[in-house]
Amino acid sequence: MRVQASNTNDWGDLSEMNVIGGKISTEPFVVSPPTRGIKTSTSALQINWIALEGNLTGGVPIDSYNLQWDRGTNNEDWFDLIGDGLNNPYTTQLSAYISADVFAGTLYKVRVRAHNV
Repeated sequence: MRVQASNTNDWGDLSEMNVIGGKISTEPFVVSPPTRGIKTSTSALQINWIALEGNLTGGVPIDSYNLQWDRGTNNEDWFDLIGDGLNNPYTTQLSAYISADVFAGTLYKVRVRAHNV
């Protein structure tokens, strides 16, 4: 494979031939639904999920999992808990523990997604 760039003036020279080949990656598959951990109580949630491996990663290693919860809003709003790369650093951990803003009798929904390069 060779690459050539252009701008408003003209085309540049072609690159040298790539004889090594390219590595193609895709989006990772959907992570299995998270489960409730044994440390879950009336005032805290422990959330666990299973790592994506092999072909499920999209061809490259998973570099982060993003866990979100609805804070009891019944899917109205989603909030990042870990791994969004903005306010919450990327992480490959497979469990999270939440003790803030958890109230007995409230139904919480969570979801997790994987990120690769």
